[in-house]
Amino acid sequence: MSVGLSQERLDAKAKVTGRCRFTGDLALPGTRIAKYLHSNIAHGRVVDIDTTEALAITGVEAVFTFADIPRIPFATAGHAFNLDPAARDKEDRLLLTDYVRYHGDEIAIVVAVDGLTASKALKKSRSLMTVFHHPYQE
Repeated sequence: MSVGLSQERLDAKAKVTGRCRFTGDLALPGTRIAKYLHSNIAHGRVVDIDTTEALAITGVEAVFTFADIPRIPFATAGHAFNLDPAARDKEDRLLLTDYVRYHGDEIAIVVAVDGLTASKALKKSRSLMTVFHHPYQE
């Protein structure tokens, strides 16, 4: 490689034409796709999630809600785990929650044979939530 001279990348044509395959394009046999159902409120409590219509869709293997997942808190700050309990990040998150803290909080997971089926199932999942209003909100 010389200064001032263009070098053609071996994979340039495949990338530009869309023929290049990335690891996200590969699927092993038996691979399943999981997608989150996000809350549509900013602050509240999930009372119930009806998953019967979602589970009836061909290709949906499971739907998990906050009631199905163990309540094991974890930290989300991204720091390395510290053996000293006093120096650890606050473990304040759950995989799925019934206490919604922000718009888009994760309340359920759909597992399906492909992404399209998982997306269809998310649209069929119905959630009933109690909205908590801000004390200064009119």
